[in-house]
Amino acid sequence: MDEAGADIPKIFRAVRKAVLGLDRWEVVEDIYIAHVSFTKFLMWADLRQRTGVLLENELVRHLALGAGEAYPDQGPFPRPEVLDREYAPEQMRCPLDADSSQQAAVLSAAEGKTFVLQGPPGTGKSQTITNLIAQSLADERRVLFVAEKMAALDVVYRRLSAIGLGPYCLELHSHKAQKKRVIEYLSAALEADRCTEPQSWAHEAERLRRERDGLNRYVEALHARQDIGINLFQGIAKLIGLRQAPRVSLDIACIRTPDALADAYDTAEGLARAAGRVEPIARNPWRHTEPPAWELQLRERAREAIEELRARAEALSAGTRELAGELGIADSPGSLEHARQVVELGDLMREPARAGQMLLEDPDWEGVSEAPTALVELRRVRDDRRAALLARGAHRPRPAHDGPRGAAPARHRRLRRRPSPRRKDRARRAHGDAGRAPLPRGPPRGDGADARRPPRHRESARPRRRAPPRGGG
Repeated sequence: MDEAGADIPKIFRAVRKAVLGLDRWEVVEDIYIAHVSFTKFLMWADLRQRTGVLLENELVRHLALGAGEAYPDQGPFPRPEVLDREYAPEQMRCPLDADSSQQAAVLSAAEGKTFVLQGPPGTGKSQTITNLIAQSLADERRVLFVAEKMAALDVVYRRLSAIGLGPYCLELHSHKAQKKRVIEYLSAALEADRCTEPQSWAHEAERLRRERDGLNRYVEALHARQDIGINLFQGIAKLIGLRQAPRVSLDIACIRTPDALADAYDTAEGLARAAGRVEPIARNPWRHTEPPAWELQLRERAREAIEELRARAEALSAGTRELAGELGIADSPGSLEHARQVVELGDLMREPARAGQMLLEDPDWEGVSEAPTALVELRRVRDDRRAALLARGAHRPRPAHDGPRGAAPARHRRLRRRPSPRRKDRARRAHGDAGRAPLPRGPPRGDGADARRPPRHRESARPRRRAPPRGGG
């Protein structure tokens, strides 16, 4: 006996004796304390009482009794790649966007197929479920949508409400499943407006069919296999993969068969292997040569051209050093740009100086008296150096050009072209602003005097300040 007067062991013995003949019954001397919820008891009771009716469904029967067995064959499912040829637009009622695989799932459900739709998050499963429910409603069928979480039900319900199918939804087995709430759902479904007539949908479906057929013709042309063995889509894909490669202009009109295309690939691969032996091509010393074909005499002719080029280069270097010394500038051995500048400067020394436009248009012509002496002095020095250069050049033997003219003589002739006006101005600025010095107002004094001799002048060669205009303040 306990303090309440109850004989607990006696009660256990009585219960064990009572259930002794019952299968799967046992009495253990354990006690558990817990909060037990009976909110789903009615659901469990309903399933227990209607088991026979539920097992009449093929899917429920397979899930409940067909453990380990394959699901019965249901025939071929709609294939995404042939939907446009086998189904008319009026047969597919998908209010939301759907690709071919999603449309195939919707049509499979419309045909009564049983399947599992799988996909990672963000691939449009809830969108496909919404289209599936809309298709079923259009086919006058009822849909029971069951989800483990309420959030999944809410997502689909919001999508259905956004396309105008919210009044046809009835929420069951939740805290909102009350009698009044169910009556309100039914009333909203009965009062819902049917704003689209069947005739309007037929016209819209015909328009969609024309648009779809036009797009399908474009796709078929894009993927049609050409005579060379590939389609246009494959060719564009290869070009996209080679978009960083340099462009090469080739005549490919002769490539019209798969064999010709294979030969072109082999030729390109052979060219790539040959180019690998001379890379980098941009710095290869033979990159500017274009021999028509390989000959036994080609190597000997190349050696002779190189020897001639070396001799001309040495002559150019010697002449550049001598001319640079006469001009009083530093020499830079081995620099072709320096040689070009020296030759251009020598050409400038041979040209007569010209008066600038600013000097001729100067309104204060009377005030100019001292600056011309600088120009005259520069002209005298230039003429003396030019006479010395001409005297040296008159006794210098010219190199003979009796050999074949190759790239080296042509390049040597290009160095002696007349310089551009921009280079002339840069050379003048480097040796004094002689082009802008004012000219003297008259000829040199004395009859028969040397024109190169400057007139008498004061010690200061700076031009004086401009005098104010006469006759005014």
